[in-house]
Order: sequence, then structure tokens, then C-alpha cells
Amino acid sequence: MYKKELEGITPCELDEIEELAEALAMGDASVRNRLIEGNLERVIQLAENYTESGLPFSDLVQEGNMALTMAVYEYEGGGFLPFIQERIIQAMEAAIEEQKGEASIGQKMAAYINVMNEVTSRLAQELGREATVEEVAEKMQLPVDEVKELMKTALNAINHSESCFLGRAFHIQGVD
Repeated sequence: MYKKELEGITPCELDEIEELAEALAMGDASVRNRLIEGNLERVIQLAENYTESGLPFSDLVQEGNMALTMAVYEYEGGGFLPFIQERIIQAMEAAIEEQKGEASIGQKMAAYINVMNEVTSRLAQELGREATVEEVAEKMQLPVDEVKELMKTALNAINHSESCFLGRAFHIQGVD
């Protein structure tokens, strides 16, 4: 749908880019919109290089468009195309790395929650009652505040999910 909308915008030709970039470097801010609109197709072309990154294409384009806009506003002279392309690529790659980091954090959090689930089950069997947060924290060798945050995260995930990925809710004394 976005590509269809772009059909109504004529991409900038190289000579037009050079002319507009020179005017922008000389302080003519009125050319910014044309430089942005005329290079939107370039963003799509660059985004196509990252289609296998795991980040949705629309997110790549959005990141690229924001980078293009910022680059046009920051441009002060020199090679315009290399300048904007570098900014667009950097933004897309940063978004991909950020997504990988978030996935890694999510995986670590899930692993901690799974360990906590196992620890609470074992403690309940050993003690014949539900374990306290302090007991779980001691067994996991984590500060009580971290265990409370893990429990809250697990409860929120359960409450916001139709299928309980942990198998059961935590009912432990001392969790707010």
C-alpha cells in the first residue's frame, strides 16, 4: 500500500539531488520536503537489503524514513547521497540490533522465570507450603527485589495471555 502511495511522488534524479542539496547547504530550507519525498523510494530500495533480518519490512521503512528526514535536516554540505544512505543504513541496522537485544532479554527473562517456577515447585514440595519470596530469592541466589520483579513479570504475562505459557500462576507469599 505504501509503495502504491509512492507512485504519485516522482523520485529525485541525480542532477536534481545535486541542485537541491547545494541549495540546502546554502541555507535554502524550502527544498527539504522535495529532498525527503524524492528519496523515499531510495529508503525502500535500501530496506529490501534487510528483508531477512527478522524485522518487519514496514519497520525498516519507517526507521529509514525517519533517518532520511533527520539527515536532510542535518545536512550541511558534501556528498548528499552518501550522507543520507549512510544514515538510513545505520538506522535500519540499529533497529535490527535493538530487536535482537530485546529478543535476547526476553529469552533471558523467560529462562529466569522458568527457573523460578521450578524452584517454587520444589520448595513447595520440600516445605509442604507455598514458599515466601525470601525463600525463593535465597534458593535462586538473587536479591528479593529481583525475584519480586520476576514474579510480577510472570503474573503480568499470564494475565495478558490467553494461553498460560508457564503452565500455572505463581501463588507465593509476599508478592504485591
